[in-house]
Amino acid sequence: MSSPPDNRRLTGRILAYEFIDLLSEMARLHGGDVVALLIFTGVWTANTRHLRSTTDRYAALHDIPPDSQRRPISEEDLSVHLCMPRQIQDPYVEGLLASGLLERRPGGLVVPSAIFTRPEMLSGANETYGRLISMLARLRQAGVSLGEADDQGKGDASVTLARSSGTWLGAGSTKGEDVMSADGNWKITINTPMGAQTVDAVITTNGDTFTGTTSGQMGTQSVEGKVNGDTLTWSTQITSPMPMTLEFEAKVAGDTMSGNVKLGAFGSAPMSGVRA
Repeated sequence: MSSPPDNRRLTGRILAYEFIDLLSEMARLHGGDVVALLIFTGVWTANTRHLRSTTDRYAALHDIPPDSQRRPISEEDLSVHLCMPRQIQDPYVEGLLASGLLERRPGGLVVPSAIFTRPEMLSGANETYGRLISMLARLRQAGVSLGEADDQGKGDASVTLARSSGTWLGAGSTKGEDVMSADGNWKITINTPMGAQTVDAVITTNGDTFTGTTSGQMGTQSVEGKVNGDTLTWSTQITSPMPMTLEFEAKVAGDTMSGNVKLGAFGSAPMSGVRA
């Protein structure tokens, strides 16, 4: 029996890429501040650490552990857990407390369960799920065994991943295919210097291209663009409030997309989208 290939360095690159990419996306929930994201995540994961092995409840997107199930973490324990000096951690904790993202309770800090019902938090959970699916598919492509075959060599059994909005991502694959589907209806938000602009989009992919329509405050028009893995690129022309070419680049992960829009001579603006 031949030895499996040594792909440990490749695996490390894949894990590092997905980690940094997800970290960057999630930091947007905290104004782009990675340290705030780290502290916020450190608290809520500590609050629910005892539920990690629970599979019969608190598993679905909207099945959020209630406050009664959240165990506080002391600020000193949080500092040790995150390897973060208190002089750095404490001002961030105070800021998160002031914003309502954290609460002080007997025993320490807690992220209230109500926070996780916010649309941006639900979108973030979808983003994390999509990234995990993408990472597993890339690891399979790299030849990493994910438990698909038993020790007796009785055949390759694929890892089954959950269905996400009508599309099976990475499921039923014995060769490591990664299926990215942007097909469907999307609600896209562009955070322009003049305020948030909302666009409704319908996308239909065909190999490495896609077609569709967009409608919103900037009018309704047909669009076509390119598909490269999990990334979509396209451009549109607008005439209001002034003639301009908008160049979009968005990465799709499950039920969410995120990216940037080039606003001609006015720089770029972040964009995000969720399936409608």
